[in-house]
Amino acid sequence: MTVQEYLELHNKSYQVITENYFSDFNGIFESEKNKNWLVPIESKLDKLNSSQSRQDIQYVIDVLKSDQDFKESDTDKLGVFTSKINSIVKVADRINNFKENTTLEDGAKLRLFNLFNTIKSTTNLSDFNYVLNKNLNSFKSHIFSVIKHCQNPLMYPVYYPFWQNLSKHILKSSANYDAMCVFYSTFPKENRTLAFGSYFGTLAKLLIEGIKEEKEVNKNEVIVYLKEKVINIKEYVDLLDKINTETNDMKKYWIYSPGENAYKWDGLYEEGIMALGWDDLGNLNEYNNKNEIQQKLISVYDSKTNRNNDAIANYDFANTINVGDIIIVKKGRYELLGYGEVISDYYFDEEKDDYKHCRKVDWKATGNWGVGHTLVMKTLTDITTYNSEKLIGKKYYEELLSIIKGNLILPSANESKISKILQYKKQIILQGPPGTGKTRSAKNIALEMLGLYDVNELGDSEQFKLIQFHPSYTYEDFVRGIIAKPNPDGEGIFFEAENKTLGLFAKEALKNYQLSSEKISSTNIDIWVNDNFEDFKNEIEKDVEESEINLSGNINLFKVEVDNFRYGKDWASPSRINFSDFKILIKAVLESQLVISLQKIPKELSVHAHYRYTYYNALLKKFFDNYSYNGETYSETRKNYVLIIDEINRANLSSVLGELIYALEYRGENVESMYKVGDSNKLTLPPNLYIIGTMNTADRSVGHIDYAIRRRFAFVDVLPKNLESELKDDFKVDLFAKVASLFIENYDVAIDYSDENVVMKKSEYMTGDFDPKDVWLGHSYFIQHYEKNEIDENVKEKPVDFSFRIRYEIKPILEEYIKDGILKESARSVINSL
Repeated sequence: MTVQEYLELHNKSYQVITENYFSDFNGIFESEKNKNWLVPIESKLDKLNSSQSRQDIQYVIDVLKSDQDFKESDTDKLGVFTSKINSIVKVADRINNFKENTTLEDGAKLRLFNLFNTIKSTTNLSDFNYVLNKNLNSFKSHIFSVIKHCQNPLMYPVYYPFWQNLSKHILKSSANYDAMCVFYSTFPKENRTLAFGSYFGTLAKLLIEGIKEEKEVNKNEVIVYLKEKVINIKEYVDLLDKINTETNDMKKYWIYSPGENAYKWDGLYEEGIMALGWDDLGNLNEYNNKNEIQQKLISVYDSKTNRNNDAIANYDFANTINVGDIIIVKKGRYELLGYGEVISDYYFDEEKDDYKHCRKVDWKATGNWGVGHTLVMKTLTDITTYNSEKLIGKKYYEELLSIIKGNLILPSANESKISKILQYKKQIILQGPPGTGKTRSAKNIALEMLGLYDVNELGDSEQFKLIQFHPSYTYEDFVRGIIAKPNPDGEGIFFEAENKTLGLFAKEALKNYQLSSEKISSTNIDIWVNDNFEDFKNEIEKDVEESEINLSGNINLFKVEVDNFRYGKDWASPSRINFSDFKILIKAVLESQLVISLQKIPKELSVHAHYRYTYYNALLKKFFDNYSYNGETYSETRKNYVLIIDEINRANLSSVLGELIYALEYRGENVESMYKVGDSNKLTLPPNLYIIGTMNTADRSVGHIDYAIRRRFAFVDVLPKNLESELKDDFKVDLFAKVASLFIENYDVAIDYSDENVVMKKSEYMTGDFDPKDVWLGHSYFIQHYEKNEIDENVKEKPVDFSFRIRYEIKPILEEYIKDGILKESARSVINSL
């Protein structure tokens, strides 16, 4: 079932709602009556603090209900109406845009008494012809509805986008204000405003609550659609969030200790179960509640404590844990041993010697992982709702599982220091010999810059990108280039410039930078156009599947392609309305640069639309019949964007970067690209875009980085280090020290040679032309590898034979060093002895 099909299930009439869902309807009706929100405006003037404001607005309402017109002397009272009515009508904050003497489209000044008289004498919004300006036109439905509602609340509802959205998406009826008024008039006269609002509220409630029961729909997809397109009232958004939480968090997460100091773990893991002691309790299914278990514990086990925690553990083990729950196993208070998924209900196994309370578990991983903090003491604890203290916005169980899966990355002190350099300089290069984890460090720094902690999240983040340079990499691969495309008008191909990796990434970062800045009105329109055009395109695509859409005469729109609408099927060469041109024209209408008419469209807006104006205008009219820009504002948090360029020195950087060498230093400024994309050849690297390069200092096959580029990057050394304290037996420290002695004289495993204050003394095995820090074989070569299971986790019982690493990784590179003159021939005896 599609989202739209699910929405249409709730297309129910007022009669059906009041007859079949009376309890829901009546509850909302009474609630709204008590909140005094949907009742007629005149009856809630007491919400205004100022008695003078109440009197002024009452005067305006009295005149609206009478046969008399407003006079110029009423201007002050009308000004109070437009500025104060927002205290009692939720949409009226938009009405305060209507201020006396605002400049209008024709250069005249807004006179409130003329505006109110015009609206008062107009029956339908479509007949309203008072000349406004671009901004006020966006809000005309709001002020029209409020004034007309005050004039006659039985004929005119207040314009609420919530009602409009429900009409459009559920009732599948026209969502404009005049159609809303017609629908409103079909409701009972008594308490019409309350009945109308309560009807829509009941629809929304049924729609939201139905998500839990409906099995044939993607619940998350429906929730996202409702929040983005339909629901815009906080109480219903909160209800959606609650439903979402209930839907996604049915699974619980538990920390469990398999006996004192986890002495039972190996046996339980092999058997595929979890188990508890307290065998003298007998079958836990025979107890009705936790208190009965507690009393039995006190009577059976000699203890001075109340045994409350033990009772909770046993009760939860038998009754609260469900099949599908995740069990995280701990040892003591500082170590994790594994995790698994519960696959059976509770059972009592009389055949076991001890630990007879059992559940079968599909154990996913086993090993030893330090957590660096204190774990809970209890034998069994539900941690589903616990928040992580380390991972902002994450749950505690996510942190623990990430530790076990090896995905949790908490940047080291040195990496945090490097990220501060990156924030200052905007682009850095991590340089060092092979095997020092430069790319890993780059990812760790990216995680910190992006506020993430799980390395798997990088691949899904739109704020992160990793590429690798090679000698044939060019500007056209990295920044902008020309590509050949099939000609949509017929045979052959045409050539078009488009943004590549950096161009696209910089564009996204710049968009966020602009959105998060103060001056975003133009960008707000762009977002509105993009969002609503996508919706419009989808509707057109669905409509043309049933029948073609007439544009003019016998010319129909018959197909929606990747980037255009196609029309003129019977022509020798059917024509198109390009999406890009169409969106430019939508924006031009919103900014009053274009009026939809039968006139030609100016060439400067679109040459193609200029010559095909009849068809563009027809489609524009269709768009604006369905979508009304209400001056929505969009706010966005400033985000960081991180691009990692692995092996950055393997390409000719000066050639690949081109004019961006300037942009690297002068962030936020436009530079002229050699290629024009769209209507501009300007490129900008915004301040929130960060670049991390990695460079292998032992690679002599590539050219040096020239000074112009070197000046724009900060260079940071990443050197080999002893990982024994972190990895214990998984780091071959003796082998690491032996290889290190080929580069460092009197190598000492206790010394941190990455400390800039430590002096490296070159070993007797090195030639004079090289520095140890450029070629010393890195620590990653000396880490024990394991075979992986089906979910890419290490299987600790299956270590990879380390002799393979020595023979096929370590020795070959050291022997290559001898050939390249980095190590002397005397080093061969040491290499052979590895």
